[in-house]
Amino acid sequence: VLRARRDNAVDEVGRDHVLRALSQISGLPREVLDEQQRLDVEAVGEAFKQHVIGQDEAVDCLVERIAMLKAGLTDPGRPIGVFLFAGPTGTGKTEIAKTLADLLFGSPEQMIRLDMSEYQDPDSVWRIIGQSKEDVSRGSLVNRIRERPFSVVLLDEFEKAHSKVWDIFLQVFDDGRLTDTQGELADFRHAIIILTSNLGAKIANEAGVGFTSTAGGFSANDVLRTVNRTFRREFINRLDRVVVFKPLSREVMRAILYNELEKALDRRGLRTKQWAVEWEDSAIEFLLAEGFTPDLGARPLRRAIERHLLAPLSITMVQNQVPAGEQFLFVRSNGEALQVEFVDPDADADVDEMDVTGAATTGEVQDLDLPALIMATSVPSNAAEYLAGKMAAVTARVDSDEWAEQKSNSIGELNTDGFWDRQDRYAVLEQIELMDRIESAATVLGSLSARLLTNQGNAKLAKSIANRLYVLNEGLKDFDLKRSTQAYLGVRLVSADAELEGADQFLDSLIDMYRNWAKLRGMRLREIEATNSRYDALFTISGFGSFGILHPDSGLHVFEIPKGKGATRFDRIRARVEVAPVPVETSGMQTNRCAKATDTLDHAAGKVEIIRRYRRQPSPLARDSARGWRTGRVDYVFGGNFDILN
Repeated sequence: VLRARRDNAVDEVGRDHVLRALSQISGLPREVLDEQQRLDVEAVGEAFKQHVIGQDEAVDCLVERIAMLKAGLTDPGRPIGVFLFAGPTGTGKTEIAKTLADLLFGSPEQMIRLDMSEYQDPDSVWRIIGQSKEDVSRGSLVNRIRERPFSVVLLDEFEKAHSKVWDIFLQVFDDGRLTDTQGELADFRHAIIILTSNLGAKIANEAGVGFTSTAGGFSANDVLRTVNRTFRREFINRLDRVVVFKPLSREVMRAILYNELEKALDRRGLRTKQWAVEWEDSAIEFLLAEGFTPDLGARPLRRAIERHLLAPLSITMVQNQVPAGEQFLFVRSNGEALQVEFVDPDADADVDEMDVTGAATTGEVQDLDLPALIMATSVPSNAAEYLAGKMAAVTARVDSDEWAEQKSNSIGELNTDGFWDRQDRYAVLEQIELMDRIESAATVLGSLSARLLTNQGNAKLAKSIANRLYVLNEGLKDFDLKRSTQAYLGVRLVSADAELEGADQFLDSLIDMYRNWAKLRGMRLREIEATNSRYDALFTISGFGSFGILHPDSGLHVFEIPKGKGATRFDRIRARVEVAPVPVETSGMQTNRCAKATDTLDHAAGKVEIIRRYRRQPSPLARDSARGWRTGRVDYVFGGNFDILN
């Protein structure tokens, strides 16, 4: 009342004055303090989920406690709540405590955090209650809670503290009070206490990101059993609830990544730019691989965004090497780094390419299809509507009830008895992950298609959309056919007639052809060191259609050299290409990659046939027997466009 009278300079203090003063003192929002105001519980839950993704049980736990506080149903003789959050590191335990402090007490600074690994010896008790009057008045917990009684008290990695430290908190959890060495009480009844622990939640490093709950051997029941074995029953009984944080699924990781990217783009240096950023699937997969680990969860994510995106982009910006004005930024990856392409939405494309016949394309594309648009040097006037129609078909598929039912059924399988012991469990997880990726890519493409309709003269944007849509359609084929979206690719020199010169050059051109193709299609290509392998080059390629598109290339590739000027007979250099799907259960594994790739390719090898012939003299010619095309643009083929010729 005195605070209300002082702040409002009035003699009579009304209800509103008191509530305002209480809110200022405690940080508690008026919606919680005022029994006449309605608390939007769903909005509170959504506010938590903006910061902590994929941990619905923990969010529900805290929302329920806030509702109890609002309704006046918490025990007035104990802290508002005492919770143990257990589970793997990097899954959001600390973040949810910060979010709680912000939502309930007005600021993340209203969190008192103790790293309990620093309290491992018996004398650590004195650091909690203070050994002397001076200690009490400095940094002890009792003094900090007196200064900020309305707080979230986070006891991080509580299991690492000494058992005497555990015991001292029994009184705190039970009656919300702690007596210091001077005999004075510290009141914890206005605080929420959160303990975190990694007990029983160790995940193997080789588990593979996105499959931690299977390959890593994680079990929520194991966590609970370990907690119960570690702490005495009287300690467990003083906790309001034990919540197990689950390892991050691929879907959750992607949501966290998009959340962090949005925060990064809201930083001052980017917020002022007229840039619309679109993320290709290859960039997202690259950041997922770099920003998440099975043992650390999402902890490395912000470092990965700064290292691979913000740091190189900042160098480009400070050197004034970025275009002015409104720009589309297309972010992709080649498997080793991120690349950013700037596209002016109002500029016509300056494309200097040739069609597959060797003649310049100056008119509109007559037979409008995605490959034709990708290869065209000019774009017809109806390209935007054509692409919008193609995109609408994809959107209708992804938004359909059938799609939703398929995904729901697959997710439902995760909870069936014996699922985690089934041999096909990895395939089910892969299908769920593929559906998530398709949905994400469709959202990006839908946004681009809408932009194109308002910028129909932008040929470069139209070609880019056609390319992405072509790859996305291959992703849908992957889903329908249950094909892997990762492929092993092996290339080796087989023989050359009469020890011809140029064999190494042909091999290098062939290997570069696949590198160029991966770059054009936004695939993630990673080279495997081919030590003690019979292959001259080994790759893992990830992306929609990576196996489906490349598989027809399996077989012999022959480079023909004429015997003499104008000759009709040829010497030949032969190379063999093998393509095989990466077994889904090995996805993400880092051990013995060369041996695994070689063994998989050897088992997949079938009948050897000549797939493609290449010739530069006497006239350039490339012929593909698998796809049924021929062209004089050999450089165009080696440039990586072999898959869209017809």
